Amino acid sequence: MWWFWIRLVKGGISIAASNPEKIDEEKIKSCLPVGSKRVKTLLGGLKASGLYFPWFGDTRMTVLKLQ
Repeated sequence: MWWFWIRLVKGGISIAASNPEKIDEEKIKSCLPVGSKRVKTLLGGLKASGLYFPWFGDTRMTVLKLQ
């Protein structure tokens, strides 16, 4: 009967990006293991100097800003 409770799990992710249309929402949903899944992409993001760390794999100075 444990499978019944898994269907009740709800997972939601909101992503702010400078180009939200380029985000593959289905690929992100596939990362959520169980339950109903919701991905919301919206225009956002933040560019600021001093937040560029190439040793972390950064390729530009853009960070996430959630509203």
